[in-house]
Amino acid sequence: MQIFPVLRVGLRLPVIMGISFACLPTMQAIATDWITANPNKPAAAMAAILGAQLCGGIAAFLVGLFIKQVRRFFPMVLPNELNPPPAGEGKKEDYHNE
Repeated sequence: MQIFPVLRVGLRLPVIMGISFACLPTMQAIATDWITANPNKPAAAMAAILGAQLCGGIAAFLVGLFIKQVRRFFPMVLPNELNPPPAGEGKKEDYHNE
């Protein structure tokens, strides 16, 4: 879907889709809270995790629908502000604080 978009949904670029382990601590916290609250139903923790993922996917979809309207509230970040050149390199007018 990312390379070949369907009805304007898709990036039209080859994207490497892979597994991300960044969400693992959040899923572990959801499972731990669920098992602590319901010790007789530990298998239902998986349903709680999948429900949270579904809610997160819906939220991301809704943000994606309105991102063009929201983007105007965030200023553009210039590359030199994020990663300035080392001292002594670059032109004097590149720096805003001098």
